[in-house]
Amino acid sequence: VEWGGYLLRQLRRSIVLSADERLEALHREVSAFPTVQAIDEAEPPAREALRVFRAARYTEMIAGDCSILGRLASRAGRHDEATELLGEALGEADRSDGQLLAIGVIGFLAEDMVRRGDADAALEQLALAETRAKLLGGPGVYEPLLERVRGCAFLLRSELDQAEEAFDRSLA
Repeated sequence: VEWGGYLLRQLRRSIVLSADERLEALHREVSAFPTVQAIDEAEPPAREALRVFRAARYTEMIAGDCSILGRLASRAGRHDEATELLGEALGEADRSDGQLLAIGVIGFLAEDMVRRGDADAALEQLALAETRAKLLGGPGVYEPLLERVRGCAFLLRSELDQAEEAFDRSLA
């Protein structure tokens, strides 16, 4: 099953059934995700930047670049590579005391779990992100991402009411 297409079809179905403008806005946002060609074009400069950041031992930038590359790998369907890069990103974010970045990386790990079709693992990652976010006073700029991923995980589990609530929170 191609999960991205499945989720978009589920979202489209929800839009038709509810005629909800917020779901229409979410569909437009999701439909604007980069294509595989755009991912392929973005990857080489990001890999070169990572090489430089590693050589300079600049942990915060390594974390940020690994999170970008991990997300690109996930979107391209290279989930093992995504897990490795996002794991490195999380470790580097923790080492550099990038607590908010770490919450975002955990969100990206959850997003990858959704792309793999593993809703339970995604929700476990989101619970970890929530625990960390409470220590900071909230997830900050990553709140829409976390809620959108939560909504997708609930869609995978066919829990449409919870998905709708999560999507609503992502747009708030």
